[in-house]
Amino acid sequence: MKIAFHTPLNRYGDGAPSGDRLMARQLVTLLEELGHAVAIVPAERSFMCEPDPALLAAHKNAAQSVIASLTGRWQARDVRPDLFFTYHCHYRAPDLIGPTLVEHFRLPYLVAEASDAQKRFDGPWAEAAALAREAILRADLHLCMTARDREGLSRLIPEPERLIDLPPFLLKLADMPERVVAPHAENEPVRLIAVAMMRQGNKAACYLFLARTLARIIDLPWTLTLIGDGPERAAIEAAFAGFPPGRIRFLGRCEPAEILAELTTHDLFVWPGLNEAYGVVYLEAQAAGLPVAALDSGGVPAVVARDRTALLAPHGDETALAATIATLIGDPALRARMGVAARSFAREERNGDSARAILAGALDAAHRPTRPQDRGDRAVTDAADWSALFAELDRWATAGRRLDLWLRDDDATMPSDQLDRLAALSERFVIPVLLASIPMVAQETLARRLETAPLLRPCQHGTWHRNHAPPGEKKSEFGLHRPLPEILAEISGGQQRLRELFGDAFLPVFAPPWNRIHPDVAAELPQLGFAGLSCFRNFALGPAGGPYLVNTDLDLIDWHGGRVGRQPGDLLAEMVQTLASRRTGPETSQPFGLLLHHHDHDKTTWDVLTNLLVRLSGHAAVAFSGPDALFGAATYLATDLD
Repeated sequence: MKIAFHTPLNRYGDGAPSGDRLMARQLVTLLEELGHAVAIVPAERSFMCEPDPALLAAHKNAAQSVIASLTGRWQARDVRPDLFFTYHCHYRAPDLIGPTLVEHFRLPYLVAEASDAQKRFDGPWAEAAALAREAILRADLHLCMTARDREGLSRLIPEPERLIDLPPFLLKLADMPERVVAPHAENEPVRLIAVAMMRQGNKAACYLFLARTLARIIDLPWTLTLIGDGPERAAIEAAFAGFPPGRIRFLGRCEPAEILAELTTHDLFVWPGLNEAYGVVYLEAQAAGLPVAALDSGGVPAVVARDRTALLAPHGDETALAATIATLIGDPALRARMGVAARSFAREERNGDSARAILAGALDAAHRPTRPQDRGDRAVTDAADWSALFAELDRWATAGRRLDLWLRDDDATMPSDQLDRLAALSERFVIPVLLASIPMVAQETLARRLETAPLLRPCQHGTWHRNHAPPGEKKSEFGLHRPLPEILAEISGGQQRLRELFGDAFLPVFAPPWNRIHPDVAAELPQLGFAGLSCFRNFALGPAGGPYLVNTDLDLIDWHGGRVGRQPGDLLAEMVQTLASRRTGPETSQPFGLLLHHHDHDKTTWDVLTNLLVRLSGHAAVAFSGPDALFGAATYLATDLD
């Protein structure tokens, strides 16, 4: 397939030395080895060292220029990619290009090494963090290179199948020089080595941390070689200036081949790795046969085999790291065993073979037509048998019954072409939609978009959309799997955020994710200011009651069949059966709700929904209703009570 490859953190091929640039090149190599054609997105990086609104605005403007250029080029089908692949996406380097293009061209979207930073939403990084999260949420699949990144993404993405582990790897290991260290003479110093750029931030902090650490074991026999250069070199040299002559050797910037050769002449790789993303250099050192002494920090555990190839001291603990290095200095046999294990680990377990297989599977999953365009052909929808539905509605009319039809749409977090399509549909038929928004991932841009879409009425959709049910149980965010006070506090916090986001437009209606909520939790919702509750067909309040309940009745998505639109015949048959049961059962004034998820709608879903609204709008037994009318006085009462 044709793949557009984008690197927001650093411009691809800029020649600067760094592990992330190496990993980007390695990913492209694997993609090409798998037979795909890779085109690098012609964009400058969106990285910011510090929060800078003016720089972020400039990055956004530059991104729009790239988007406009590629949109024009990609009108030609033979040029348009089959998949958009972004390497790196976080608050310092958000993907400002991918989300727009994948939405416009309906492309599969694969992101590698993304990370989310909830704490950055309060403060000067908030806008950049929100832009990064927008891309993270939109991606079809994520390649997680560290456990830390997976943990952060899992809080946003409840579907585990969208998170695929891809441990960091090294290619071209055959080019790695063999180890040439001669046996140590008695009392000969152990040769330590560290490799890193000398720049502001974590790198400089690690150098200073290392200097303080080694000062604690100055009495032991060791030397240290430092490879790297950059604007902080003078400060780093000053930090090591107090060591005896001959202890520290600065080599400055070296070419990759020189670094690999130098590694093979040393005994131990020492680099603290404070908040390190992971560090490809750890793999390079191990491939050269060096054991590692580092901190249990950031993504370091992703590139070593703890206690087999590396000894890790607690994060931030200089004393513990000094003791770890001292242990390896004082035990040649341990160093030798770990060195052999390190070489095996890097060359046999992280040689790119498993990465190639993982990447092939991810590409297949991302490109698999889970939202097939051909299944939603209008002719299929129009050819469906509507006669049974019309016959049932005629019976409603004959019986003097009226069917109030309404719409609820779940999982709203940000503006998109799909949301625009929903807004246009609601305006076309003048039917308001209850828009269930996830509080802790909803963006300010959604609030601004809804200012121009008054028929989309926001309410609360859970808090984080996280599953707290144990394995084997159906997913639920608000079952009694946690203490009730904790659950209620979380719901209240989500409500407060949506009130701040949407203001008076917010409706005090609660729609739980997966349409599941324990009756004891539902009973407490009025005390939190909720006037309404919306679940799915057959849900009922418990003996303790709860808010005014209006359920939905028909889900348009086939979740177990690939997250695609359900076929018209199946939907119509279920709708007819449900309406017949309601007509012949006990008298009820409950409306009939269609459950939508605009972000997951394919052509089938949109066509079925449009056809339903077109055909039902002219039937005497049908009236369109909106959330204000359905929850009515109850919502206004709750607002007054606030």
